[in-house]
Amino acid sequence: MKYIIIIALLILNFNCSSTKNTVYFEAAPADLIHDENRFDLDNEVYPVNREILYQCIIEKNEMKLDVEVKFIRMSIQGTTKPFSNFDPNYSQTVIKFDYLDQNKKTIISERTGLVENNVNIWLHPPRNSDLGVLQLSAFPYIKLNAIKNWEWNLEASYGNFQKVHLAHYYKKRTPVSYNSKLGPLECVVVDATTKSTMGKTNAEFLYHDELGFVKMTFHTIDGNKITLEMINGEL
Repeated sequence: MKYIIIIALLILNFNCSSTKNTVYFEAAPADLIHDENRFDLDNEVYPVNREILYQCIIEKNEMKLDVEVKFIRMSIQGTTKPFSNFDPNYSQTVIKFDYLDQNKKTIISERTGLVENNVNIWLHPPRNSDLGVLQLSAFPYIKLNAIKNWEWNLEASYGNFQKVHLAHYYKKRTPVSYNSKLGPLECVVVDATTKSTMGKTNAEFLYHDELGFVKMTFHTIDGNKITLEMINGEL
């Protein structure tokens, strides 16, 4: 099985401010500074050992493409390893993505991170194999307070697009009743628009208070539509 660790593909506009245009990172309490799970202990939506299975559909001009990846399994591994081996200030919960074929056999795997606290939830989407282009799309991100509009910026590279400055603009809409694979769910809708010299792309995220991002839809820079829909993910 091929295994990939994403170490430093992006230069992100992060800091520890709680203002609306940054991703807020919590500081670990002094008594937990040496605890490898210090950034995972208060996770409620994405606790350590939770596993989520997403169906993956990629479309072009409303036609479903015959791609190898049919499912994505997201596992919350926790701790800061292995990334803190390279960056001592790493402060995300480590997650693993397994890219699965139609028989749910692993094709490739990668590790990356997410941020969960009482201010925001932000996570790297899968960005390998048939989903590599998501490097250039808005990442799933929601503010958990009263903020309705926010943004963040980063520099990213993928394929022929190198060191592209991306400006992501997010808008929280009214909750909707979503008839999910897990039954009816009340979800907040987050619309995201990404602007850059490449052009403009859009994404939509359906967020449930207990299950997290239950559906993620990306309209990518190469003209495809990528949908990740949760089909198993009970806490």
